[in-house]
Amino acid sequence: MRRRATAPVLLSLALLAACGGGSSGDGEDEKALEKADFLAQAEKICADANTALQAEPEPTSPAGISPYFDKLVGIADSTTTDLEQLAADQPDKAEVDRIFLTPLRGQVEAIQAYLPKAKEALKQGEEAFTSLPEPVLPEADAKAMEGYGFDKCVETAQAEEG
Repeated sequence: MRRRATAPVLLSLALLAACGGGSSGDGEDEKALEKADFLAQAEKICADANTALQAEPEPTSPAGISPYFDKLVGIADSTTTDLEQLAADQPDKAEVDRIFLTPLRGQVEAIQAYLPKAKEALKQGEEAFTSLPEPVLPEADAKAMEGYGFDKCVETAQAEEG
């Protein structure tokens, strides 16, 4: 059993968020990365997170939906957090925030708010679940991301949105 559009929406969120992951380390003040190094680290984490997301088997029963959603959102949340840490000391952090981080964090928060409703609807049955309105998710600016230099992250986001 699968809700017609919710699983793809959550997967899109997770994959889009995964596109930007990366960690700068233990949180100590570090020198800002050169833009090329920043992009390389973000793209590497994006690819790794996408691999993890794609390895998650889609649920085949109602009992598997909640754990599946939890796993996808967990990956999206941790990846977004990693990118936020990676970008924290960047000279152009404001641009990365505007085109990418703020929408991604908004997507994660929207899905986190949606999950309890989805889980409750699942308890009530397939009809309640399929009639639940999907969350409205902010969109990252794919063209601006491309202009900034993101590649794999943009490709994944565009493939999943379509």
